[in-house]
Amino acid sequence: LNVNLETLNSFETIQFVKNKNFKLCFSFGIGVVRKQLLEVLPELSINIHTGITPRYKGDAGNFWPFYFFEPNWAGVTFHKLSEKVDDGAILHQLTPELKYNDGIHDVSCKAVIKASNDVLKIIDYFNIKKELKFIKSKDEGRYFRSRDFLPIHLKSIYDYYDDKIVN
Repeated sequence: LNVNLETLNSFETIQFVKNKNFKLCFSFGIGVVRKQLLEVLPELSINIHTGITPRYKGDAGNFWPFYFFEPNWAGVTFHKLSEKVDDGAILHQLTPELKYNDGIHDVSCKAVIKASNDVLKIIDYFNIKKELKFIKSKDEGRYFRSRDFLPIHLKSIYDYYDDKIVN
């Protein structure tokens, strides 16, 4: 089934999932999953969020750590899909190794590559243990929407700091 942002929570998508017997589901960059779809997805439905929650929730989770001079908070969080964006219990978090002269895109790409390898490890673990353990996320941190991001934010990183926030 080919799904886009407009059809993600559609009747067709819900019926497709309902007619399958999925044990595990991963989502990445798909937008908000609504209650009706959440109810038919497997209990172990995991979102892969680029950002470390609960500190950086919502859109551009690996941009904001650079904007606030905290590149060590760039990474990826694997958490349960929930009705509230990036609020599900946490399964796993990772941060990439920061190296001198790494730019914002270098760090974000390293995090996504590391996460793609960790997906395979999580699937292997699940196939052996038949369970995954989650830790409830604290209700703290910042939540960013796409409207919070303006191109002028990048200007400071590139023009003033020459994309050397890691240094």
